[in-house]
Amino acid sequence: MAKDFHLPDGSGSAQSVWVWRAFLFLSLIALGLCVSFAAGGRVFYAVAWAVITAGWFGISMFLWRQHLRLQSAARQARPTSDVRPGR
Repeated sequence: MAKDFHLPDGSGSAQSVWVWRAFLFLSLIALGLCVSFAAGGRVFYAVAWAVITAGWFGISMFLWRQHLRLQSAARQARPTSDVRPGR
């Protein structure tokens, strides 16, 4: 039986596909801000948004890996009689 993954705050955020997708979307917005500030010559803000981008992207990939691990464990825990063709 797979142990459910919970973040330090006790939530099961890795179970929801929307949490890691939201962090990925936010990291793309932050990347756009980073590029905009860099093109405008605002180096400090560009570097700050690059750090934010890296952090949000890292969180997104961490949650994605946890989500895939939980999904895989759930599939393996199902009895083989539940598996339908094409799935």
